Amino acid sequence: MDDGYKLRKRIEQGKQAKSDGDFFERMILDACFRYQMRGDAFIEKTPEPLKPIKRLPSGRFSAKYDMKAQPDFKGTLNGGRAICFEAKATNSDRIACNRLQPQQIDALLLHEKLGAVVFILVMFLKENQCFRVPLKYWLSASDLYGRNYFKMEELKKFLIPTAGMKIDFLKEPQKTGYELNEQLFENCIQEQKVKEFEL
Repeated sequence: MDDGYKLRKRIEQGKQAKSDGDFFERMILDACFRYQMRGDAFIEKTPEPLKPIKRLPSGRFSAKYDMKAQPDFKGTLNGGRAICFEAKATNSDRIACNRLQPQQIDALLLHEKLGAVVFILVMFLKENQCFRVPLKYWLSASDLYGRNYFKMEELKKFLIPTAGMKIDFLKEPQKTGYELNEQLFENCIQEQKVKEFEL
């Protein structure tokens, strides 16, 4: 009985997570369309690979999604610079860093090393707030906070404009009176404590 309840709960949570993800994806695709129309960028969703598992009549087949190895979105900004990012939505007040698969992190790191604009786009659905989190910051959660997730308030410095269903993730995050200084950020990681640095 208890196992059945847990299974139903997991199924319901899975459906909710997919619905949340689909909603956020529509917001991003709408922004991508607007950027393309204005000539600001051409950004596409990375297709999810399908693995055929059974041949069906009339040339059809059943398939399942294969392990996703690539970030969600890739493209080119006006001027020629590449852009590559992963998108995550949550109905909670926190976002777990392990929602990125190791191969996705590897791909993002490689794109960043080659000069692309790279980030994780995080949407807190209940608050309708979106954050453009630098990859370096995302990977430093454990060093900065001693845990593998971020609370929404810890991402405030990366807040981007959001109005209804419209987001503008190409716009620089809003100035909040604080800015990460690279050297101090490195020191913070080494000392394993959190600090805010005034401009």
